[in-house]
Amino acid sequence: RGLGDVYNRQYQRRVRGICKAAMSTTGLPLLPGNTFTDPTTTNFHKAQIFSKANNGIQVIKDKPMARAGPVVVPPPPQHTMPREDLPPAVPAYVALDRMVLRFFGYFKEAVHESRAENYRVRKVTLLYYLEDNTVQVNEPREENSGLPQGCLIKRHHIPKERGSFYTVVDFMLGSEVTFYRRTFRIVDCDAFTADFFGENGLELGQPEDYPYNPHEAVYMIGKKKEVENRGVSSVKTDDLMHWTEAMLGRPTHLVNEDKLAQFLQYDRKVLRFYCLWDDTPALYGEQRKFVLHYYLADDTIEVVESYKTNSGRDPFPKLLNRQKLPMTWDKPGRKEFVTAADLLLGHTVNVYGRDLLVCDADDFTLAFMQNSFGMMSGDGSGKISLDEERPDPPVMEIPPYTGFGSEEDSLGSFYSLVPKPPKANWAKYFENDKKILRFVAQMDTTAPEDRERLFIVSYYLSDDTISVYEPPARNSGIMGGKFMERCRAKNPGAAEGELYKAKDCSVGAALEFRKHKFILIEADEYTLNYMENKKFPASDVTYIVEKIKDKFREQSAMIRKTFRSIDKDHSGSLDMAEFKLVLKKFNFDLTDQEVISVMRKFDPDNDGSVRYDEFCQSVIEDDYTAVEERGGGQVLHGKHNHKIQEEKQAEAQKQAQDDEEKQVRLSGVLDSWRAELGSCREEVALLFQEADSTGDGHCDEEAFGKLLRQLPVVGDQLTNEDLDLMLECFYNLSLIHISEPTRLLSISYAVFCLKKKKKKRRNTSIRRNTTRIEI
Repeated sequence: RGLGDVYNRQYQRRVRGICKAAMSTTGLPLLPGNTFTDPTTTNFHKAQIFSKANNGIQVIKDKPMARAGPVVVPPPPQHTMPREDLPPAVPAYVALDRMVLRFFGYFKEAVHESRAENYRVRKVTLLYYLEDNTVQVNEPREENSGLPQGCLIKRHHIPKERGSFYTVVDFMLGSEVTFYRRTFRIVDCDAFTADFFGENGLELGQPEDYPYNPHEAVYMIGKKKEVENRGVSSVKTDDLMHWTEAMLGRPTHLVNEDKLAQFLQYDRKVLRFYCLWDDTPALYGEQRKFVLHYYLADDTIEVVESYKTNSGRDPFPKLLNRQKLPMTWDKPGRKEFVTAADLLLGHTVNVYGRDLLVCDADDFTLAFMQNSFGMMSGDGSGKISLDEERPDPPVMEIPPYTGFGSEEDSLGSFYSLVPKPPKANWAKYFENDKKILRFVAQMDTTAPEDRERLFIVSYYLSDDTISVYEPPARNSGIMGGKFMERCRAKNPGAAEGELYKAKDCSVGAALEFRKHKFILIEADEYTLNYMENKKFPASDVTYIVEKIKDKFREQSAMIRKTFRSIDKDHSGSLDMAEFKLVLKKFNFDLTDQEVISVMRKFDPDNDGSVRYDEFCQSVIEDDYTAVEERGGGQVLHGKHNHKIQEEKQAEAQKQAQDDEEKQVRLSGVLDSWRAELGSCREEVALLFQEADSTGDGHCDEEAFGKLLRQLPVVGDQLTNEDLDLMLECFYNLSLIHISEPTRLLSISYAVFCLKKKKKKRRNTSIRRNTTRIEI
């Protein structure tokens, strides 16, 4: 009982100690619900506290204390800042995870019974893992060294003397470390290791060079000379190695061929040749095409036949299964097999009695043969084309329309064996339902009874159909009604089978229905608005105005004069006929639809006339502004009709004053020309003869302007103002009275000389084109 009381008291004391420790760490009493399990615990066994002495009596054994592991770095200095300002502590295995210090070193190994060397320097790499202070030693592998290289010491805690372990402070450049009675000298480290030592204030040392290695000085230098003299030594190229390997007992077929290296280098690389077998000498023979595959990985050959479409032959799998092809298959003895060097373009290869002519190869094969065997194999000079001249495939001719049902529905039985109904564009149908473009049309015919017939052409936008209706006319002798039922109409002027589209319909366009030609002469208001909103080619006013601008910029000087000459009633506006005449004067051709679009643009009140001021503001704004500022010769506007008489009088006075000023300037120019051109009359006459393109003794305004630039002496001195004055005066003969009649927009040599005559006239005669002209 006394011994039991002793054990009980000791157990109670240990429990109280555990409770105090728990309360000191968590601040909570050791009660159910106040304790928490450690998630990092992996060992859950109960510690043994009882043990038996030699006499069999159980005694309580204290729990052994854990042995402290080596520290990663020396303990940091004590901080003076308050505890609450310190950053939170991070475990070493988290902060130093995947951080490895790498050192480079070597150790010397004794070499016995060698005249060339008595020791050898072996280079190693030492890896120090910071997270758990483990060390690993690796030796780089060298080809054909004959040494067990690689991992020399596996990763673990390497002990030092007196029961301690190696830490990071034991690794310094220039120092030596001994692992299991093998001494390693550290000579260098990587950049990360040097930065780590510098950041932690540890001493690293100075790097060193590797010591002299007799092995490298003797063996490697001799090997380098051998490579320079004989090339890279291998089993395939070195005859001495062949003999040595054979003498040591290695099989000959393994010595001559390195099958593994060949497989690794040429795996999945296949040469493809296109061959031809000419079997026409045999009965019922023919020319047959084959594809020869040469596998570079093991030098095997496969021959597959290339069948034509509808050749009538059974698709036999292969002519030759993948295998090595012997060069002479019918003779006993040692076999020699076909290699890639034997497959040349234009040569034959015997496949068990069948001579296949190598005609062509793919791009990879040609490049490989070129790089491996030179121009004799890969230049492609021996190519033989296997393409056959094939006749053109028959063209499916669409049969003519039968007239039953729609044409699209009838074509369904032509394109497929099981007819399918044509697909309708319902989105277009719902968008353009009840939208119709209506035009008034006339027949384009020479028959007098059909010229006056009017038709209404309706284009339905929902399904692109067209109908033609003829309104009945009294006493015409022709019964009106439907001329063409609503249907889709083909456009004979476009590609075959193309139908009329909405953009093909415009005023002035010619359409053909049922072998009858119609010309569209009018359109209703809805049609014109729709075409302008949808930017039809002939109704795009912006585009048309830009074209007019480009044309009018070239002849801006004649616009005001032309408009004034066409506007006979001086109303400031032009009707459609007058507007067309103005455009014709400037050689500008517009279709009827384009003219209508321009008239609608510049005729807001729909009175059928174009106002000159509005037209100039949009087309030639600079010219109109200049006319407004001068006031002279301004075209009168319709809104100033009550001032017509006053403006006419002011205009007449201004015109007379301008004519007088022009007459003075013209006289001065002509007087200077008389003195300079007096001796050049024959040259001037020849220039007029060259400018006379029609042979009637006259030249137009454009040719006369070019002629003035070519006149001797005065042509180079002629200014633009003098040129405009000469053109206006010579083509407006009212400035100086001349009795000789002249054509409109043309001038003769006689008129030109008459305006330059002196007060004292001389009689001179020139014979030109068999016509005698008095000067």
